[in-house]
Amino acid sequence: MSLPTQSLLIILCCVAGVLGLWWYEMIVDVGWAGSSWLTTSHWSPYGIVVLVVVAYLTPIGLRFSLPLGKLLMAGIELYLTSLVAYFIARIVLLSLYTNVYGYLHVGGLLGILIVVIFLTAFSYWNITHRRLQSQSSRLVWYVLAGIILSVPLAWVTVFCWNGFGSGRGILDAIKMGYPQAWLTLLLGLSSWMVAKEKQLVGNTQAKNVLDDMSDLR
Repeated sequence: MSLPTQSLLIILCCVAGVLGLWWYEMIVDVGWAGSSWLTTSHWSPYGIVVLVVVAYLTPIGLRFSLPLGKLLMAGIELYLTSLVAYFIARIVLLSLYTNVYGYLHVGGLLGILIVVIFLTAFSYWNITHRRLQSQSSRLVWYVLAGIILSVPLAWVTVFCWNGFGSGRGILDAIKMGYPQAWLTLLLGLSSWMVAKEKQLVGNTQAKNVLDDMSDLR
């Protein structure tokens, strides 16, 4: 089995795991009926973030045969970064849709959310660049696109299949775990794209060196 195929299978397994953890908590622990899930202190995100990080690290780790120790250190940093971003985003979104944290200024909340998204994307690039492999700044934009696109894609998904509920709004998509699933998939694919680009550049440089050596002969 080729490395890209292995990476894709692991990423898809992570996506399935994300949905499985979220659905288990929502159906078995919290209960699907009502909106109490909005203010519940969830345990599944701690596991979901692990799967998100695994999906992201897998393509780079496999393609460049990185040592487990390096992947583990990078994974810990990515995990903590993602967890902090999750909790801040959760507070912001709850403040936008409910009055759990009081009625705060909408513009200020959206500003905080935008800053968190950009800082998260930058952190993913920085940790990858510093801990694993030197990376182009394009990785920031790939991760940023993955984070942002996960929301509209989740909304489209809930329109196609609203799952265990009857609503088709953004909260219904979140309740189904669609943004988390799409985020896992898109971050995994962003890592796969960067790893592939870097390998192509490396192959091109190696070919150029060989061509130069042939010319010298």
